[in-house]
Amino acid sequence: MGLIGSWHAALSVGVVPLLAILACDYMARRKETAVQTADA
Repeated sequence: MGLIGSWHAALSVGVVPLLAILACDYMARRKETAVQTADA
């Protein structure tokens, strides 16, 4: 039980920053695309 709990905690700790990075990357790419479209 403890092992599963720590594994779940490690998974959460690993996934949350990953999602944050992906979200930031996605927003940056959308902004870049919007700028490129405006320039073109």
